[in-house]
Amino acid sequence: MKLRKLILLIALIFSATIYSQNSICGTQNGKTLNPETVINSGIYSASTDENYLNTFPQRNLNIAIWGIERTDGLQSISQLDAYNMMEYLNGVYNEFNVCFNLMHFGYIVSDEHYDTTSTNIYQLFDESQINSYDGIAIRVIVPHNLNFRGIAWGSSKLSIKADQITTGIFIHEIGHNLGLKHTHHHFDSSICETVTRDSNDQNYNANIFGDSVTDTQASPEFYGSNMQYVSMDCNTYTGNLTDCEGTPYTITVNEIQNFMAYTRQHCRTLFTTGQKIRIHETIEYHSNGHYINILDDDYIDLYSSNSNLDNGIEPDGQTGVIWDSPDIWVRNQQDGFDVHEHEDLHYIDDNTPVYVYVRLKNKSCNPSLGTDSLELYWAKGGIGEQIWPDVWQGFNNSFNSLDIGNQIGSQNIPITGSEDETILEFQWQPKNPDVYENAGFTSKPWMFCFLSRIVSAEDPITFPEGSSAATNTRNNNNIVYKNTTTVNLSQNSYIGSISAGNYNTTERVKSNINFFTNENNLIWQEAEIRVKLSENLWNTWQESGGHATNIKVSSLSDREVYILGNNSSLDNIDFKPNEWGILTPQINFLIRKVTDATYTLNVSQTISESGMVLGGFTYHINRDYSRQYFTANAKVEVDQNNTIIDAESINENAIYNWYDQDGKFIISSQTLSVTNAALKDYKLEVIAESDGHKDYKTFTVKESRNIESIFPNPTQNDFNINYNIGTASTGYIIVTHVITGVSYNYLLDVTATYGTINLSNKPSGQYIINLVTDNVIVDTKHLLKN
Repeated sequence: MKLRKLILLIALIFSATIYSQNSICGTQNGKTLNPETVINSGIYSASTDENYLNTFPQRNLNIAIWGIERTDGLQSISQLDAYNMMEYLNGVYNEFNVCFNLMHFGYIVSDEHYDTTSTNIYQLFDESQINSYDGIAIRVIVPHNLNFRGIAWGSSKLSIKADQITTGIFIHEIGHNLGLKHTHHHFDSSICETVTRDSNDQNYNANIFGDSVTDTQASPEFYGSNMQYVSMDCNTYTGNLTDCEGTPYTITVNEIQNFMAYTRQHCRTLFTTGQKIRIHETIEYHSNGHYINILDDDYIDLYSSNSNLDNGIEPDGQTGVIWDSPDIWVRNQQDGFDVHEHEDLHYIDDNTPVYVYVRLKNKSCNPSLGTDSLELYWAKGGIGEQIWPDVWQGFNNSFNSLDIGNQIGSQNIPITGSEDETILEFQWQPKNPDVYENAGFTSKPWMFCFLSRIVSAEDPITFPEGSSAATNTRNNNNIVYKNTTTVNLSQNSYIGSISAGNYNTTERVKSNINFFTNENNLIWQEAEIRVKLSENLWNTWQESGGHATNIKVSSLSDREVYILGNNSSLDNIDFKPNEWGILTPQINFLIRKVTDATYTLNVSQTISESGMVLGGFTYHINRDYSRQYFTANAKVEVDQNNTIIDAESINENAIYNWYDQDGKFIISSQTLSVTNAALKDYKLEVIAESDGHKDYKTFTVKESRNIESIFPNPTQNDFNINYNIGTASTGYIIVTHVITGVSYNYLLDVTATYGTINLSNKPSGQYIINLVTDNVIVDTKHLLKN
């Protein structure tokens, strides 16, 4: 008997542990609005009428979310997590006309609050950055770990564990903020909710006891270990429960699947009609009180994305490369409403425009008013601080009397519904690139870039704009820019010129020029990247010390550097005010390395000391996979003093370059002639002129040291020997009788190629003839003396 009691006790403890982990909510009785205290005021109707529910207008509430960031940089949630929280929240509440606007996301830096308790979390609501949203947003704090799955305080504060952000717990705690209680609320016998739903029954109390919602079943004991009787498919309950008067009651789907129940975690999927009405009546009750500024039926948030990871949260902490917005694309024909792909801008003539498309989205609950506008600007491609507004509005256009930026136009934004998007088309006449080349900027096309700004009285710029376009873009979702080009590498290997340097007219700037890709990009394995610098940019780099990381100079005369791999940089370049130049990358794909890959090269300019991004440019490179295959090969001919290496033609226009074994350039020619010397390697580089594809092959050149001939053979007395000893300093012949093993040495003239050996007094028989140069046997012949 004692053993059975012990087993039963262990089982109860085990089941209680399982279900406490599944259901714990820290929200206490009395911490939410208490309906029984206002039931006589008519605030709560206790209605379960679907038609009555449909009479409520949409209510929009602002919400602000904070994650916890440790001092080592580890964050409890990401910006994307916050976006997913809002998607999940609105996915449930939008069904009955309640919508939430995410008006802020940020971090509290604290090691103490990363893994913490609800008591410690509550103290954070007094922190200045969180307290500043008191009364204008429901405030949510998300630590990594908490002693409850979630907890709500009053009508506008809550906290949930990071692993609960897209579970029913988040919906549950918001429900507490909006006046809902647990379905098992007030489960002590003195104020227990009875089973009956007959309002004429003398025991009826569903409208004032329990959760005070009349279409959720009385369930005072539906929590804790009783959860084990909920089926895994969330449809049935097999336990036996009674109310405080001993009346049995049945748990229905409304309780099993209810967001406010202590049920299985995956079962929380619904609110009843009565709960939805209770939420609307709570909002109405607070509408002229605590929610007067949290309710925001005028809030509008239009945005464009900096990347596919950016969902409009400010500032954008998700996007790495900030200058490659997918919401701006250029088309050379008027098809951008259907084709949302950026392509290389083609200048045809001064009467043929291109088309620039900009997409914007509405992440707020309200439709826009149709009074907003979108401004679009262009600038010549560059990685320096493209100063706002100077560069983009044409204030710097006096340089060489050439335009380097200006406004393209402004358009009205039509009414855009919640979660909808709008695409606007701008027609633009690009500038003739020959004008810039003729002015000495560069011998290659100089790229263009674009910046768009949403201008709205209802949705103003959140963070004040400074001079940095990159910083403005990261801070404000009204601004995006496109500093990219898409290159089809089928004509030459140069992929376009961009500017780098200092556009500030009063201050110096010391910065790095960086070359990088994401970690999975294959460009470093399948191509070679060189960069040519304009004379002024080269000189500035050299005068600053010529410092570099993972870069070597490949040609002094051409001012060219070779990028050795990812995360390379030209370092600590000290630019004077208004000092800038041009750089032009060159991509040569290796013909033997062909994969179906997308190639990207990012170039950025950052402050040397702080790493702050001034600007950047991205090249998207399309390789011609259909081009004809070729290989580098050559014939090698060696004589006594010279070696001729003749490269084989690849049957198309090509450049044939030769390098010594140290990588030093020798000559650009199809034929290489070298004077015989010691063992050396020579590398042949073949570059197709059409698209820059290339191949290599290394040839080992060894000077000839050998016995060319012996005659006569057989001989009676003397024999003549023709020999090559190359650059050897000594040479001699060893003549060895095969039977006796006796050897005779004969010195050779190192300046000659033949000699005569006298064997008149040597015995007849077979002889071995060895040629020795610099004390090494290099060749052997056989001789017969009669």
